Amino acid sequence: MKRVDPRTRPVSRTADGRLQYEVRGGDPTRFVDTYHALLRASWTEVLGVFFAIYVTLNLVFGAMYWLVGGVAGVTPGRFDEAVWFSVQTLSTIGYGAMAPTQGLAHGVVFVESFVGIVYAAVATGLFFARFARPTARVVFSNVALVNTRDGVPSLVLRVLPCIGSHDHRTVRPDFCTASMSRGAALDAC
Repeated sequence: MKRVDPRTRPVSRTADGRLQYEVRGGDPTRFVDTYHALLRASWTEVLGVFFAIYVTLNLVFGAMYWLVGGVAGVTPGRFDEAVWFSVQTLSTIGYGAMAPTQGLAHGVVFVESFVGIVYAAVATGLFFARFARPTARVVFSNVALVNTRDGVPSLVLRVLPCIGSHDHRTVRPDFCTASMSRGAALDAC
């Protein structure tokens, strides 16, 4: 078996403990996955991204209403009023003081309301996935045991579940021993 120099491994940990990898012989942008990047990001980063997207969407649709016109309750040429109408439409608030009156404005409202509903659904799904993501709190033994089981050398690992904290002193006393030998399935308790 070829021994791999740990300094040249394609997978390593950053200083803050996050896993990083190096793509060799491929397109590095191929593995960019926005969903999983947002799952791994901090809450501040995620909320910042969603806030920036929300503001950008309102500014873009506000500019469309400003250019198209045809919204009752919005003074022609007032960009700020067009943006506030966009906020009401994107978030599906609809106070009733502003409403589209022309065909192009109705079309923009149609598209913006759809984008708003999809945006809310994506945000809800991502936030739920972040809250529901399981975390494994286990402690592994500092020592692995190589033992002979049924005449075959086996690697035995001991794992303890942590209870309530990351403090290794707070562990449940029952434990499970799992062993795996070459060509055999995992033998666990």
